[in-house]
Amino acid sequence: MPSLGYARGPRRGPQIVRGTVAIDPPSLTTGTKNSVSVTITGVKVTDIVILEPPSTLEAGLVYQGCRAKNGGADVDIANPTAGTIDGASRTWTYKIIKAA
Repeated sequence: MPSLGYARGPRRGPQIVRGTVAIDPPSLTTGTKNSVSVTITGVKVTDIVILEPPSTLEAGLVYQGCRAKNGGADVDIANPTAGTIDGASRTWTYKIIKAA
């Protein structure tokens, strides 16, 4: 029978790491976006980082995504409202899908 290209042995899924991290967005004026750098031990630039903002995030602040980097992530937060918002430090939940 011809090979279909599948590896032999036990099948392993991706390694997923879960945890929390404190994020303190800076004061954002009307219509601005800022990137907040956070430290998450063990993250590599090739990993996928998924962040979940807390339900208590200030009204008007919008989480726009993040980029993994060695040792952490850069988190984009925007203020599309008509006023300045100074977000407080809050605990966010993360999942990291480790690169193979």
